[in-house]
Amino acid sequence: MRRVPQNRPLTTALIDHRQALEFEEISCILDTHPVLVQMVQADIVQRGIDPGNGRPGMTAEQTLRCLLLKQTTGFSYEDLEFHLADSATYRRFCRIGAFDKSPKRSCLQKNIKRVRAETAEQINRVIIHFAQAEGIETGRLTRVDCTVVETDIHEPGDSWQLWDSVRVLRPSLSNAPLFFGKQPNPLVHDGRGSEVAGIPRYFHPL
Repeated sequence: MRRVPQNRPLTTALIDHRQALEFEEISCILDTHPVLVQMVQADIVQRGIDPGNGRPGMTAEQTLRCLLLKQTTGFSYEDLEFHLADSATYRRFCRIGAFDKSPKRSCLQKNIKRVRAETAEQINRVIIHFAQAEGIETGRLTRVDCTVVETDIHEPGDSWQLWDSVRVLRPSLSNAPLFFGKQPNPLVHDGRGSEVAGIPRYFHPL
């Protein structure tokens, strides 16, 4: 069942904490833009299915707020499941009743994934226009995530860069006679794994 509820669920009282007050401000902004819930409602309700049928599921408003909470905090779906079950502030922000069961990880992921990228972009534009109108943000700058993650690329030392150059150039050396008109000098091993002795001579005539 995906109908938009007419009444808000019973939630815990607001606590006097900076982060709780910040989420309360965000909640008030969302309340002044009901069109955001309508956008999400159109995504999570499957075509041809009556939203009034079936078991009660996450509402569009809960999905929108859980999506924003996940993006704001950087929680994984597993962490989001835990914090929604543990934190009264997060439950209040996501409009989960004090006596209601918190959604499971699979339910959170299923519903949040249904929100299309185009919808997320429209939500972002609505919020930016609101911030511009209130003089909070100009919308001219954006923040990019520059988090460093581990990869399989080795540390770019001088010797490794030289070896990578040799490794890439070696398959092309067979075509050298087509460009230079003579057979290239063979690569020479010096006993330490180096094969660079013959490479400079290819390019010397140029």
